[in-house]
This record gives sequence, structure tokens and C-alpha cells, in this order.
Amino acid sequence: FAKMVSSEAFLKSTLDFVSQPLLALESRPENAIAFLESIDGIQSLLHAFALEDIESSVRHDIARALSLVLSTDLGRDALASFPAVNQVLLAGLTNDNDFVRETTSAQILSLLNADYARFFPIISSPDLYRGLLVALGDEMTSVSEHVASIILSLATSDEAFVDSFFFSSSSEVLQKFTTADSTKLLRVHVLAARIGSLSDSAFECYKSSGYLKMALNLMRSDTDDILLQISSLSILLEIAKSAPGLHYLVGIPLGELFNRYHRASNGPFTVVSALNILDGLVDQSMKHGIFDWLLHPGLRAFLTFSLHSEDESIEEAAISALSGIGKCFIGLETFCQNQDDLLPLIPKVLSRPHMPTNALTVVSLHSLATIFCTQYQGEEARKADCHREFIIRGVVDPSDPQSDRNVSRFMSNVQKCCRNIDNDLRIAAYRFLGEFARSPFGLKAVLSTQGFLQQLLDRSLEFNDKANLWRFAVVQTISTNPFLEGLVTSRVASNIRQHVQQGPYFQAHQTQVVTL
Repeated sequence: FAKMVSSEAFLKSTLDFVSQPLLALESRPENAIAFLESIDGIQSLLHAFALEDIESSVRHDIARALSLVLSTDLGRDALASFPAVNQVLLAGLTNDNDFVRETTSAQILSLLNADYARFFPIISSPDLYRGLLVALGDEMTSVSEHVASIILSLATSDEAFVDSFFFSSSSEVLQKFTTADSTKLLRVHVLAARIGSLSDSAFECYKSSGYLKMALNLMRSDTDDILLQISSLSILLEIAKSAPGLHYLVGIPLGELFNRYHRASNGPFTVVSALNILDGLVDQSMKHGIFDWLLHPGLRAFLTFSLHSEDESIEEAAISALSGIGKCFIGLETFCQNQDDLLPLIPKVLSRPHMPTNALTVVSLHSLATIFCTQYQGEEARKADCHREFIIRGVVDPSDPQSDRNVSRFMSNVQKCCRNIDNDLRIAAYRFLGEFARSPFGLKAVLSTQGFLQQLLDRSLEFNDKANLWRFAVVQTISTNPFLEGLVTSRVASNIRQHVQQGPYFQAHQTQVVTL
């Protein structure tokens, strides 16, 4: 293994080193240097790790030793001072052995995170950097993920590096990835979008380099590669992480991009994938205060098609997507225009003549909980409460007799869900009630449903521990609602608060009669 040390001595020193407790190395980091001296320096460790004809178990021991050494400042000093260390790391990245490449990429990332200032010049050196770009296309996903994190870390703290990523010779390497290997191509585009979202200037580089245009062309392409169709959508989330990126998407327009997914040629999996990223886009809209894309008729057309789909997986994804949109005020207002609009259709899932599957009901209840959980201030709070009441009432005028009938039917169905044998369904119902009962309207609806309060207060009816905690949370919400005293007698209010004080697992003492 080394010029000055026999293989037997090398292996013995390595095994002794890796078998010591980690705490011993943390308290005495000089042990790492003593180990390196015993094997003739870090060059011996690096050389042995990359050998072809060694057993897998031995290579793993050497990798463990290398990791322990580099976890100490002294060990990192030894590596940084080693001549041509960038060439050694490059050799590890290009090694034929999968484990060697995986360990090398992980260690480079670890070195950068542990001591950025010391290792940035080494890792960003032309040869090693070019090797990292090539390694983005490694057959092992773990290697490419490590490499992507390394390059993103380099770009995060150095604007000049951003420019070089998009415009220097690195782009020449990246352009070799084509649709012939969609997985590798997507890695490049996701990384480019992540770097482009780091700052306003980084986005300008991303846009002017042509990578943004290429990514959008991928999403618009009529490729038969389902993986490429689905995964390219994730690039949207990366672009939207910056305000300039989200503004750019609004101008595409983004709504029209989604609308293309309701064509007959798109299978359920593709449509569901498109729906699943909407929640993340809403989060970015709320972060940046950019909501224009929610108003595009193309988005409404796509959601309408999806919500009325005969494929239940698409309908579930559409309801979930609508809940994400409904958690922001603009989305709530936009899709709650009349009783046939999209958000008021969610409660109607529970009121269908033929009860939907449990999975669809669970999604509907969780979605309603998400819509009701958002807190607003001032005038927005008043308007939001009106919109959310309308979703349940199904009619604009609260005095309309149909309003009470709709609420009663809906609450009766929620009550049935709380008695269902499916744990997930009961938990979803409790979660919704916990958010719903915060408002005066929701509290009144719960208390007005015959037998519902007694059902919630009866601990013996809930046999699942997790569901019981959700049930108890509903009672807690009811007990703290300031409108409770005006809707029930003082005795009932006292019983509710006593229930909360006793906790979720309280059991009344029962006297046993023993016959002698």
C-alpha cells in the first residue's frame, strides 16, 4: 500500500484507527495525525483507497478511516497541503469503482461545508471543476447529487462563478447532455435553474445564457418520454424561487403552460404531476407577492378539467392543488366566485349520492382544513371568512333556506366520517373540524349538529391513539373559542373545559363490586 509501510502494517493501523470510538477522536484529534504518520502520510491512504484489486470490506475500512481523518482540522490541513490534491480528488471522481466515486464526491462536499475558504480554491481549480461538470452525468444518482450540491455551493458565494457556469467553457461540457439521456439532461437543467434563482443578477445570467429558454422548450415539447415530461415541471419550482424568475413565468404565461396538460394525449400520471407542483408555486407566490398567474384562464381551464376527471387520482390531485391555491387570499377570492366555482365543489364530494372512496374523502377533508387554517388580518380576514363560509354553505345569501340544508348535510357527512373505521378518514375529519371550529360559523355548525358534541366528548368511541389526539385537539379548539358561551349553556361549556383539563386519556374511576 505504501513505500515505507507493509500492507500488513497498513491494514493493522487502519483497523485500529477505525475501531476507536468517535468520541475519542473528537477529544484527541491528534490521533488522526498519529495514524497518518503510522501509514506514511495521507498519500498512502488516498492511494490505497483507489486501488483496483482490494476486497470491498478493506476499501470500506479505508473509506471510514479517510472520513475520520478529514473530520478533523489537522486531517484537513494534511490534505490541503498535499501536492496536487485537486488531481487526487479528480482521480477519485473518475475512478471506475462506484464506491470510490461516491465516497470522493461526498468527501468533496463535506470538505467544502467544513472549511469553505480553504477548499474553495482547490475545488474550483479548472481541472477539478471540469471533472465535476462531467460527473453531473455520472450513472450513480448519489454521485451526481453530491456534485450538484458542490457546484451550487460554489455559485452561492461567488458571483463570478455564476457567470463562468453559464458562459465559460463549462457550458460546452453541459451542452453535451441531450434528450437521448433525459435523466442527465434534467440534472443539468435543475442545477442551472437553482443557480439562476440565487440572485437577480444570477437570473439574468440564466436567462441570457439560453438555459431558461431550453428548459421551457423541454416542458412544451411533445416528447413521448414520460420521465422527461414529468420531471421537467420541477424546474418551474426552481425558477419561481426568485422574484425575477416568477415574474418571467407569469409572462410566459404560466397558466397557458399548465393548460396544455389537459389534452387527451397526456396520461393520468403526467396530469397528476403537473397538479402536484401547484402548491409549491403558490408558496413562492406568497413569498414574493406575485399572484398574476392565478388569474390566467388557462389555469382555470386545467383545474376545471382535472376536477371533473373520471380518473380518481387526477380528481384527488386537483382537490389538493385547489387547497394550496385556496390558502392564499387571491386564490380564495379567484376560485370562489359563485356556487359552481371550483372551491365550493370540494365539500360537495362528501355529499354525493354514492359516497366517494375513503381516499378521495380524506383528500377533500385535508384540503378544506388547509383552506380554513390560514390566518388573515383586517379587511382581508373579514372577506376570507365570508368566502370560506360560502364554500360550505354553497349559496351567497346566508338567509337562503338552502344554506342551512347544505351545511346540515355536509356536517352530517363529516360526523359519519368521525365514526368510520378507517383511521386516516377519522384523522382527516378531526383535522378539518379543528380548523373549522375556530370561527363562529364553524363552531355553530359543529354544535348544531345533533349528537356531534357528545360524540367528540366520548373518549370510548375513539380506539386509535393518534386519532384520539386529533379528536382531543378539536375539543380544545371548541373550549377556547370566545363564542362558546353564547352558543351553549354554562354547564355544557364547563363540561367541555373539564374534558380538556382531564386530558385525552382520562378514564373515570369505576367501582368494582366483589361477591364473596
